[in-house]
Amino acid sequence: ITDCIAWAISHKLFPRFNYFIDVHAGDANEDLHSYVGYVVNGNQTSSAKEMAEAMGFDWIMRSERSIADSLPTQYATSEAVAQGIPALAIECGKMGVVTQEEAEKINSGLINVMRTLRLMPGAPSPANAPIEITKRVTVNSEHTGIFYSDYKAGQLVRKGMKIGYVTDLFGEHLQDVISPVDGFIVYKVSTPPINKGELLFNLGEY
Repeated sequence: ITDCIAWAISHKLFPRFNYFIDVHAGDANEDLHSYVGYVVNGNQTSSAKEMAEAMGFDWIMRSERSIADSLPTQYATSEAVAQGIPALAIECGKMGVVTQEEAEKINSGLINVMRTLRLMPGAPSPANAPIEITKRVTVNSEHTGIFYSDYKAGQLVRKGMKIGYVTDLFGEHLQDVISPVDGFIVYKVSTPPINKGELLFNLGEY
């Protein structure tokens, strides 16, 4: 049934869209710094970038990738891009909670996007000067155990810096978690139990 729903959305709804915005709030186990993202692909790119800047967030994630017809698009934003629709992804909220302040931030950004695109009356607010992150790396656990870190999403880290550690279930040290790059913490797992191979940090490199 989910295949049928996905087919209907992509074939019946998407062709009617002029623009597409996918709003998310991070996963329930993620400490996340809010951001908007767009994909550099085809003619939709310039409009997608304009939409991203109009949201007024301080971080923009720019992804450059081709979307082949022979591969599943998997995500709604990717399907929109594949159909040439200017698309934007929003991540605002963390650890399964969206605060009133975050909800208002999303709403005001969406209104400004619609004004920028002349879909609503009123003058849009001028775009700010966000940080544009073009490369991201993940740090995964080498062991199954318990993950510890005092670092938070949004913090600056340096290559070689210890940003956490993993122990076994009895507290014996297994792994120091080291940042492989200079950058910012986009999000980190906030629940201590961790399995081997699972993500600990997503970092925006600069």
